[in-house]
Amino acid sequence: MNRILLIFIVLIGSFSFATSKSILSIGEIAAFNKDLIQNEKLISPRKEGGVVMLVKDTSLGRVLLLDEEGKIGKEFIIEEQHISKAEVFRESIEVIQLSSGSYVLGSQNLDEQSNAYYRQIILSPELEVVRNTKYYIGSGFRKVQSIYNSNDDTHVVMFSTVSGLKRVKIIKFDINGNVVWSKEQNLPLTIAAIQRSRFLAISDDNGYSFHTFIPSYITTNLISPFSYWFVSYVYDTDGKQKQSFSRDVKGYPYITNDYPSIHGCVNKGDKYRYSFSFYTPTSPFVRIFNASLPDNIVVDTQSVELEHVYGGISRTVVDEDGLTISVGTTHIYSRAISDKTLVEIIPLVREDIQQIRYISFCRRPTGGWWVTGLIEYKDGSVEDILIGLPAQNYTVQGNVFKDLNGDDVQEETEGPFKAPWVNFKSVFNYFSKVKSDGSYNIQLAEDEYDISVKTYSDIWKQSERINQLILTKDTTLNLPVKASSICPELSVNVVAPSLVRCQNNTYEVNYYNTGSAAANQSYAELSIDPYLLVVNSSIPYEILENGKLKFELSVILPDEGGSFSFDAFLNCDSTIQGQTHCVTAKVFPFEKCEPAASCWDGSSIEIEGECVNDSVYIRIINNGERSISPRTMLVLEDDIMIQNPRSLTFGKNETKNFAFKTSGKTIRVEVPQSECYPYKSNPSIVIEGCGGIQQLGLVTTLPQDDDARFVSVNCNESWDQIPDYFLKAAPKGYGSEYLISDTTEIQYTFIFDPDFENQLYLIDTLSDYIDINSLVINSSSHPYDYTVFNNGILKVEFGKKENVTSGYFQFSVKPGKGTPDGSKIYNRGIFFKNSNVGIYSNTIYHTIGQQFISLGPVTSVPAWRNKISVKVYPNPFGQQFRIDFVHKYDNMYLEVFDMQGRMIQKRSLEQNTVISTEDWSKGAYIFRITDGSEVISTGKLFRQ
Repeated sequence: MNRILLIFIVLIGSFSFATSKSILSIGEIAAFNKDLIQNEKLISPRKEGGVVMLVKDTSLGRVLLLDEEGKIGKEFIIEEQHISKAEVFRESIEVIQLSSGSYVLGSQNLDEQSNAYYRQIILSPELEVVRNTKYYIGSGFRKVQSIYNSNDDTHVVMFSTVSGLKRVKIIKFDINGNVVWSKEQNLPLTIAAIQRSRFLAISDDNGYSFHTFIPSYITTNLISPFSYWFVSYVYDTDGKQKQSFSRDVKGYPYITNDYPSIHGCVNKGDKYRYSFSFYTPTSPFVRIFNASLPDNIVVDTQSVELEHVYGGISRTVVDEDGLTISVGTTHIYSRAISDKTLVEIIPLVREDIQQIRYISFCRRPTGGWWVTGLIEYKDGSVEDILIGLPAQNYTVQGNVFKDLNGDDVQEETEGPFKAPWVNFKSVFNYFSKVKSDGSYNIQLAEDEYDISVKTYSDIWKQSERINQLILTKDTTLNLPVKASSICPELSVNVVAPSLVRCQNNTYEVNYYNTGSAAANQSYAELSIDPYLLVVNSSIPYEILENGKLKFELSVILPDEGGSFSFDAFLNCDSTIQGQTHCVTAKVFPFEKCEPAASCWDGSSIEIEGECVNDSVYIRIINNGERSISPRTMLVLEDDIMIQNPRSLTFGKNETKNFAFKTSGKTIRVEVPQSECYPYKSNPSIVIEGCGGIQQLGLVTTLPQDDDARFVSVNCNESWDQIPDYFLKAAPKGYGSEYLISDTTEIQYTFIFDPDFENQLYLIDTLSDYIDINSLVINSSSHPYDYTVFNNGILKVEFGKKENVTSGYFQFSVKPGKGTPDGSKIYNRGIFFKNSNVGIYSNTIYHTIGQQFISLGPVTSVPAWRNKISVKVYPNPFGQQFRIDFVHKYDNMYLEVFDMQGRMIQKRSLEQNTVISTEDWSKGAYIFRITDGSEVISTGKLFRQ
């Protein structure tokens, strides 16, 4: 069952709390009558609550009354006389409710002589016919453009010519269908057509206004060609013209596929304030202009931009209070213009949705919106949708703080807790960002909410006594977060957005203390791919004996962190484009704040390995102080699992050695930790294409061993040139369907052109199958501010930064718990760079699955004997290094290879041998020691 239907099921059981709760009803209208499902529906608010819905049909239409819960009550079948056989007339049926509670059903038609007339039926509140009248429109007018009601049981109808050409007729009718007044209006400009026109009530005097947009290039005024002219006429309640207005809308060029729309007109004393917007199918913008019309007719040049978080064709309405409702191809949202706060999003983000059609919306008498439409799926099926959005009337604000004494009350000495956001969850998710001082503020509707503070550490836990809220008024709510133990907890992330061969590439290492105590004597330790040569770094480092780089970090206080960077040159003489190169970072000290489980056997598995010529040598090490029970070693050759997994037992500090003849295959070896191992870990190693790469891209298909927060592995496939506006994911996923498990963390990295002048931001609409509360921002090349909108929409605004060669933004998320097998998690971002036109990234996806790795034929995995103890030191070395055997052995030989696999030295060895390296270049080397027929030992050497 898809997530939309799951939301619907939840809603059915939640109406008893409050009728203002959001309503998302799918298929209910269709269930009432199957003939209605594929037809357009228009809605108007009912004074009693709920909506009156007009269902247009190819034969007979219907008027339906729906209550506040979206349930259908009464029905009125429209007689055949209201329907013309001509499609253009059938579309002009509308229904409104008058102030008395009665309804006006209006339509247009042609008589037998093809004369256009307007028919209106007055319906009682119970949908009984009270009056049925006919009015002949007159020559040239055949289209009902709009019907608007007044506060005195009158209504006004606007007619236009069939093609919408330059002329409109405005008629006011009383409750009996009699004409109160009638006016015809010719536009003063020579135009080809009326682009958009509306007829809106003026709030304080019950008058009306007509207005339209005209592209400047088809007017007689060519002052500003290729832009828009806004034309308006204002009438009082008696039909007398009070104002006329026409003005070029500067700052918005006319585009052939954009859509202007009028939203509201409000009388404020001697000023008439309008809101109107433009949007295009390729842009996520709705630009709202607020134009005031005082006596001197001056336009207020201020405007507000609202971002459509999904893009695509949409319809938008702004009311007199500045509240916006917008419906697009796959989204619905409302927000307040004044503070640009997104207050509600209804997600319709299934990958199989083709579009939303027949969109109609209106205000609810209690505040908020009613929305109806039709979801059309790619397989041709359709479903109705009815949404009731409540008014976001109440403010919830407060502080998130560190509760040091556990009393749930913030004292002066208890400072802010640096949480990214607070999540308020009812039917939908609402997110309030937490400022650096711990404060938050959010607008919500009357409802019952579960509250959760987002933390990055298991040490910090929200008070269980303050995790729910029944909201009926403005509320101040401070949220205490308590430490379960006092200790540091370090995290690290190493990132390079991309790797380019034959040049320096910048890596950034970020670290942070999410714990409750300072981390003393901290440092980071990095393992660098042998094809990468570190040429400089932002802080000093030390090369350790094992060739790793050690960076001192000193003391890291709670809620603090930092970063350092280094440049590494990627060798291009011995690499190919698409080859994978990995850098691993660990931050120390790491310690488990809670005591280890009693079932832990004390073991700690680590896997090392390297390629020599066409063979991979693997070392599996138990760093623990105890012997451990059997473990299964899993081996993949390319993407096929070998069918003879080894069961291994380890003694205290024991190492097991294995060799693989690869013939260019990529080898992945995994050995699980103890079931009760105190950290998240799945030890693994991948050696790519030893002996000559046969298939690229296999290293990154499965997760690396960096689930623990103090470990980060960055594996990049190299490029000869960095692509612009590119999205990649780690892991990529297994096989042609990019399979991952439902527990796999996905790390997304967006790459973008850093050369922008004023503005760059990213909109990323995450899949319904993503748990948005798992979101962690890892790193960014530029200063940024981000917002998490409801139900999985991420907006990131970037600031300027000089001397950046490649822009990137990286974050991690996880699939939602219980995501069904076969579910596809798509992602694609849209960048906006100094303009309203979106630049799309590529689209990538993952498929959820279990036990998806293919099994191959039995393959021999010879054991690598481990009887000879040998020591190679110092490492790194300078002018020489030394090889010592604990015992004397005969016929021992040393072979040394550079990173291109070329042998640079071969010689016999004594029990103690000094190797001169004066002629060797700086960098990494591979050595192996043999007895003439079998490899005894192998490893890496580093020349300083």
